Amino acid sequence: MKILLLCEASWTVVSFRKELIEFLKSNNHEISLIMGDDEKINELSPLCDVHVIPFKNRGINPIKLLKLKKSFRKEIEIIKPDVVMTFFIKPNTVGVKAAKQAKVKNIFPFVEGLGDPFQPVSFKGKIIKFVCSHLYKSSFKKATNVFFLNNDDKEFFINEGIVKKDKSVLIKGIGIDTSSFVVSPLPKNNNVLLMARLIEKKGIVDFAKAARIVKKEVPDAKFTLIGKEAEITKLDLKEYIDDGSIIYDGVQSDVKKYINNSKIVVLPSYYREGLPRSLLEAISIGRPVIGYKNVGTNDVIDDGVNGYLVKSRDIEAFANAIIKVLKDEQLASKMAAKSREIAVNTFDSKIINNQILETIKGN
Repeated sequence: MKILLLCEASWTVVSFRKELIEFLKSNNHEISLIMGDDEKINELSPLCDVHVIPFKNRGINPIKLLKLKKSFRKEIEIIKPDVVMTFFIKPNTVGVKAAKQAKVKNIFPFVEGLGDPFQPVSFKGKIIKFVCSHLYKSSFKKATNVFFLNNDDKEFFINEGIVKKDKSVLIKGIGIDTSSFVVSPLPKNNNVLLMARLIEKKGIVDFAKAARIVKKEVPDAKFTLIGKEAEITKLDLKEYIDDGSIIYDGVQSDVKKYINNSKIVVLPSYYREGLPRSLLEAISIGRPVIGYKNVGTNDVIDDGVNGYLVKSRDIEAFANAIIKVLKDEQLASKMAAKSREIAVNTFDSKIINNQILETIKGN
């Protein structure tokens, strides 16, 4: 088959689609890619046939959406794929419709978390949610199947009447290559790691506040934050950095090094996750994981088994869970082993990618 992936930013392709592309190629399928920028084109061109149509995932200007749909359709007609797979809001809405207009029979959108449009905090946000719901509903009528990364999002879309139950397919995230993120022994240190974009809902400040509490009980605990500055900057975290509560190491390409050097990986996110990649990487390497009870996070952390889930925004409970694991080496080792077991048996990318391919081939 000739399979086209329609994505947004090129960095998301490198971070989240590369294993899927390689898997599909290994099964003798011809892969093309449309993405919204050329930043990573040199890395992706050797893997597949790359096309760039500049666009951003934000914005719902109807005129711009119509122009984007036309651009997508023209490119799809040139590529002539048998299957189109779409990722993120604009590819999942405008892209699906463009593929249908280009007479593609098999179209598979992926819902990888609902994001800001479905978590409105203002009247304007509610309008955006309404518009996005309508866009999804009208485009998903044209889809063959819709893939969801967690059951909460699947049930939400079904209950809202956005997609029919018989079109919905649940997969356990995008998967993790457990042969690449290999298990390593727990370090003797008391390092705690958070890998996340610096946005408020990822719990960045909660992480810093929890660090202060933990360090009173475990003075040698070291809290490291890596990730891209966004609505929160390094300057916003200055007081926590200056007093030694946290270390901010910015964007890092080699996250394995950081996970290997950490005893616990955390995600105090109260942002509606799809299925958090940072936690998948952590459990594959064999690390206890701690986070807030939240969509997506709940799917990776089995409370009391491979880590702890605590009530969202309960910084005290979050800190106490970290303290409990840091102070009990036997508990930490037991949870680490369970994490690796869960990664291999449930979230390995080969399992996920085989499920995706079987669904596509079945249509």
